[in-house]
Amino acid sequence: LIRLQYRMAKDVNGFLEEALRFFPDQYLLIWTKGQVLMAEQRFAEAIRLFERLASIDPACLECAEIAYDSRIFRALAYEPLATCHFKLGRFEESAAYYALAEKCEPANMAHRIRRLLACAKLNHR
Repeated sequence: LIRLQYRMAKDVNGFLEEALRFFPDQYLLIWTKGQVLMAEQRFAEAIRLFERLASIDPACLECAEIAYDSRIFRALAYEPLATCHFKLGRFEESAAYYALAEKCEPANMAHRIRRLLACAKLNHR
């Protein structure tokens, strides 16, 4: 419901906060909250959430009753981390996260191009 409302450009912050109160370790909710924060240009806050996801080894998850797309702990966390850092002018961190995303998804040329852009911005300071 939250993701549907979000796709319809509706404010989902109240729903997200309530859901996270009941399920603070529900990783898809955390990822969605990070996406909402990015859309609101609250990049520093989003970074904390995506760093939390990137720190998780999906192979070690002990919640057999819930299945996750393991990409939310890797490429789908690295790419928004890179974007947030880029938006905050932290080009070195941005390039590093784009490199991680690129390593996870080598066929996704967008990661490579964005990494190169972050490197170019870093070199033109």
